[in-house]
Amino acid sequence: MAVKLAEGIYSVSIPLPNNPLRNLNSYFIKTPSRNMIIDTGFNLPQCKEALQAGIEELDIDLSITDFFLTHLHADHSGLVDQFATGQSKVYIGVEDADFLRFIINDKPGFYDLTKNRFKAYGVPEAVFNEAVAANPAFHNTMNHDLPFIECRDNDEITVGDLSFRCIHTPGHTPGHLCLYQPDTQYLFCGDHVLFDITPNITPWPALPDALGAYLSSLRKISAYKIERTFAAHRENRSDILLRIQELLDHHENRLNELYQIVNDRPMIDTYQAAALLKWSIRAVDWESFPATQKFFALGETDAHLIHLEQIGKISCYHQGGINRYSVK
Repeated sequence: MAVKLAEGIYSVSIPLPNNPLRNLNSYFIKTPSRNMIIDTGFNLPQCKEALQAGIEELDIDLSITDFFLTHLHADHSGLVDQFATGQSKVYIGVEDADFLRFIINDKPGFYDLTKNRFKAYGVPEAVFNEAVAANPAFHNTMNHDLPFIECRDNDEITVGDLSFRCIHTPGHTPGHLCLYQPDTQYLFCGDHVLFDITPNITPWPALPDALGAYLSSLRKISAYKIERTFAAHRENRSDILLRIQELLDHHENRLNELYQIVNDRPMIDTYQAAALLKWSIRAVDWESFPATQKFFALGETDAHLIHLEQIGKISCYHQGGINRYSVK
């Protein structure tokens, strides 16, 4: 069911089966002359049915509809090639366009890159195989590449008589974009700010200190006047400045917690460190983590270790293909 949020702005909830995120908030911007859909859902039948139902309920003519992908993750981009027409513009951040093409067009290369990354974490091969089998990036992404319109910071996008500004907010992904409407001060923030869960931060080839970039991007957004925020998952609230401070505090606490773990256990690897962190998840212990959650937890741990290294608090030593960390 489509929910009207403001004049010409609607949300359609797209279910994300077997995923802790539960749903994607896909946003529809409708004007008399042109429309735009922000994010699409996984390349899965349940997501496709929900998106199609929203299109039909709102009487969206796809021949005059563009698509804006806040970032490359499959729950945001997975269906766009099935709904975009020859008349559609598909917007995405420059860096995310590059990596999404890599995932689509070079699946063996993407697999090898991921395997090498997990090896550097010290992850047992059986755990890696289980994580890959459950990871949406390998199974629910787009089928085909598209001629994306690649956006940068401050690029303007028009939808009918409405004007929007792209805000580059790297961290969750290298090319993550928020979409800002200056007249109304509305912000479509993708996964940059979520109100009741913490966005996952993990390193990328083009963004090794992803956490450092994310913290800077949070501060960047806090400088904007924002009347309403439309996040990609779960609930929306109006107190985005409060939420930004909560996220900054969360990562500061996480960095302190991880620093203490490294201080107490010299030459620890990422897999060992992740097992010792406190996680908000319904699992008895690290070994009983669901495979997908373990995948994200490892990336989150590594992002914090890398940032601690970047700010000079710990050192990384490479031994036998595994990264090990000790306090300086």
